[in-house]
Amino acid sequence: MAYARAHWRATNVRATSIGAYFARLAFAAPEKALFVSPIVDMERLICDRICAAGITEQILRERGMYPAREGDMLSWDYLCWVREHPAKDWYCPQYILYGENDSMTDLATIRTYTAKSGAELIIVPQGEHWFRTPEQLAVMADWERKHK
Repeated sequence: MAYARAHWRATNVRATSIGAYFARLAFAAPEKALFVSPIVDMERLICDRICAAGITEQILRERGMYPAREGDMLSWDYLCWVREHPAKDWYCPQYILYGENDSMTDLATIRTYTAKSGAELIIVPQGEHWFRTPEQLAVMADWERKHK
């Protein structure tokens, strides 16, 4: 971000999914942010996945790692790291494109984030976490053009 600010008049961020979380973790707020299917509460996502795996935090702590339903691994160390390193709050203009069937972040979590940050939220009917159908990609392309 320091490099970008030294070389350009404005700095904007465009991130998808976990990229939105890592951008907020790594940088101070840019002039504008565009987020597609953002992970806005990593701790909540991990805790929801722990629940979906049918275990408790105590079990994860004892085992260290546990297979998630999605095929990857849940990690106690990662959950602790996320709790110790919260993402920064950004109060710049933010624009969120969110699919109504997002499987990673529920609508209540997105609405909590938008209420706190003032982000503009667009909900795509039948949209999923990953925008991949021609219709979803067309909506995303139009949204990106509108917010350039």
